[in-house]
Amino acid sequence: MELDEQRREEAPKDRWGRYLITSPDGKQRSYTRVTTIAKATSDEGALKAWSNRMVATGLVRRSDLLAAASTKLDDKGALSKICDQAIEAAGAHSRANLGTALHALTEQIDLGRTPEILDNLTRDIDAYRAAIKAHGITFIRDHIEQVVINDTLEYAGTLARVVEYNGTRYIADLKTGADLSYAWREIACQLAMYADAEHCYDWRTSTRSDMPTVNTDRGIVIHLPAGTGRCDLYLIDLEHGWALAQTAAAVRVAYKTKPLTPLPAPAPAAAPA
Repeated sequence: MELDEQRREEAPKDRWGRYLITSPDGKQRSYTRVTTIAKATSDEGALKAWSNRMVATGLVRRSDLLAAASTKLDDKGALSKICDQAIEAAGAHSRANLGTALHALTEQIDLGRTPEILDNLTRDIDAYRAAIKAHGITFIRDHIEQVVINDTLEYAGTLARVVEYNGTRYIADLKTGADLSYAWREIACQLAMYADAEHCYDWRTSTRSDMPTVNTDRGIVIHLPAGTGRCDLYLIDLEHGWALAQTAAAVRVAYKTKPLTPLPAPAPAAAPA
């Protein structure tokens, strides 16, 4: 079967990208995405530095973009588009595309299927299979790419895997980025929120079911950096992740408050005697 035919449908979202969740009384509500909340814990400085490097690399590789930028220094919109093109020229999106392909392939493999694998992805997939086998990881197929929700806190997300390791079940996530050093806090936050979800949710039928029993102290990160032929597994602290999730939620609430109050208008000057 072709990979395109196996492509997983995504749960419906509103125009802001929030999950559309139907409550038991039939009303539909928008739940904030787990990734949106976790983003408040990310290292924006590191991400900005990476973006700056990509723009500089792209401008060096594409002299036409540098020339175009020199004529648009006062046009913010045009400069933003040129920067996006420079990032593309630096190859950032090609690595992201490889990562997307690896996510799709590993999903099919973990579901017990046999997708066609291109030659340039074989080393990565072989490394993935070898690491999973060496650590004795098994996948709970009913919870691969599972939508989960927390009705109390009104958040939703799609967890990548529930796995069994040494007789215990864990929430697990697959990451294909080259460098996760700037992302560990965000990943811990995400996995903790998945582990603390109240229900699995079938968006096709708008029904809730019980969450699987998982370890709420630790999660597992499967790091498969695209194009390297390497796969490493890590335990990640979910207690720390939950503390970060609470902080992130508080930050989001604080963002909605404007901490400014206009000074009272000055009293009119007294008329001269």
